[in-house]
Amino acid sequence: MTPPKRRNLPAAIAAKIGGMNFQTVGLIASLGVLALASLAYRVLTRKGVKRTDDGPIGAKLPPDVGSESEIAGAVGATELSAEDEEGQMRRALAEDEACFGPNSPEVANDLENLTLLLRSMNRPAAAEPLMRRSLAINEASLGAGHPDVARQLSILASLLQATDRLAEAEPMMRRALELAEASLGPTHPIVAIRLNNLATMLRQRDRFAEAEPLFRRTLAIDEAVYRKDHAELLPDLTNLAALLQATKRSAEAEPLIRRMLAIHEASLGPDHPTVAGDLKKLAQILEDANRLAEAEAPLRRALAITEADVGPDHPDVANNLNSLALLLQDTNRLAEAEPLLRRALAIDEANFGTEHPGVARDLSDLAQLLETMNRWAEAEPLMRRALAVDEAILGAEHPNVARDLNNLSNLLQTTNRLAEAEPPIRRALAINEAKFGAVHRNVATCLGTLALLLQNTNRLAEAEPLMCRALAIDEASLGTEHLNVALRLNNLASLLHSTNLLVEAEPPMLRSLRIMFEFERSNGCTYPGREGFLANTRVLLAARGRSESQIEETIAALGRSVN
Repeated sequence: MTPPKRRNLPAAIAAKIGGMNFQTVGLIASLGVLALASLAYRVLTRKGVKRTDDGPIGAKLPPDVGSESEIAGAVGATELSAEDEEGQMRRALAEDEACFGPNSPEVANDLENLTLLLRSMNRPAAAEPLMRRSLAINEASLGAGHPDVARQLSILASLLQATDRLAEAEPMMRRALELAEASLGPTHPIVAIRLNNLATMLRQRDRFAEAEPLFRRTLAIDEAVYRKDHAELLPDLTNLAALLQATKRSAEAEPLIRRMLAIHEASLGPDHPTVAGDLKKLAQILEDANRLAEAEAPLRRALAITEADVGPDHPDVANNLNSLALLLQDTNRLAEAEPLLRRALAIDEANFGTEHPGVARDLSDLAQLLETMNRWAEAEPLMRRALAVDEAILGAEHPNVARDLNNLSNLLQTTNRLAEAEPPIRRALAINEAKFGAVHRNVATCLGTLALLLQNTNRLAEAEPLMCRALAIDEASLGTEHLNVALRLNNLASLLHSTNLLVEAEPPMLRSLRIMFEFERSNGCTYPGREGFLANTRVLLAARGRSESQIEETIAALGRSVN
């Protein structure tokens, strides 16, 4: 049978394809330039170009290939819809099956090309049987240890990963990694890709201790291949920094994020939207470390970049406004925070309507600010509206609903409606424990709220274990010197005071005060709850028999100890 004829390519497209390899083509497909990618797959296959790897999913286009817009321009009028591309590739597959046989290398290549197209179209379930068939053909004809088999194992594992079948994907990823190391050596860039894919899957399964050395090895390989300021390192830096943040090691993550920021500024310019994203990540790191004064400048710069890029009324601007407003609230600049939160709410309502989870978040944040400013009558309807929106859109068991219930319970306690406050906080706690388990920060928040309610309703024996549990969770997740920990310590000390355990109450009370003073010193601002902390300390020390002068000297000495 005569092989089917292939159409000629426009010169502009042929010129682009001439400088490509399969890894480059895989990256182009991930960007959605499907016509050029699929044609290039077929041309390179016919030319006998050796395949290496399909590249990491979501990778950026290498600079020597041309920008995404340049490639799209080269395709020009020949650009097809994804569905048309699929039909064209399925016809090519049928032609090759008829010409070369169902188990030929040509058919295996066609199946793989169609698989990659379907993956780029976010149809992993449709792609999986094609990839399995292609893999079976190559294993039978090339052997189980061939590099093409290793590559296809990696692709198949990515499809399983995309359909949340991580346990099935892991052995394939490990086998693909072993084959790459055996054939290419332990420091080859393709080995780095396989390491990164396996580490990403392990991180998805919360196996952080196993993922971390793989991410570090990936970075080391790529640093040896590229310059330390090369854009190819960005995915490695991003992945490792995210893992360090997830494991509460912000101090280790910070230099990685600063490197990402420097690379993006150098390659894209200081006002690029990607730079704004890096600035927000840096600000979050600094906030996690209680370095709020340092976090403000990157947040303001991110806001300015985003406004210049998308305009003042875009939802991304609302998100930046919200982040800056929360920082201002944490540094006791409540009057500055309010107009930012109101502007964020107006932007999101204009873009999404009044019944949207983003709007509910804005309502919740504004309501909490108003509560902090003792404007309870204004805060309550916003809280109830946020709760209604989240229940209607997200469902009654969503963590956002738990957040709204916790906030409402706090406000009801503040306005002395204690009986009304208990059902919402118990429901919030149940939602968060079911969603996150027993030791999550969201659970600690609810435990703290419920414990205060029990204390205020004179159920002190019930309140104490909840406060201790909330304190333990926050110390483990935030560190022992975090302001949230200070709040837990102060509340626990006040509870112990209420049960006449004065000796036991003094150490946590003084520790909370020292953390507060350190926060104020390092951030150059007054903690919003300062007066409450000081009042609780004075009452406790007076109950311990200290004179007024002794009390003030104890407080002053704590203040001096952090300077």
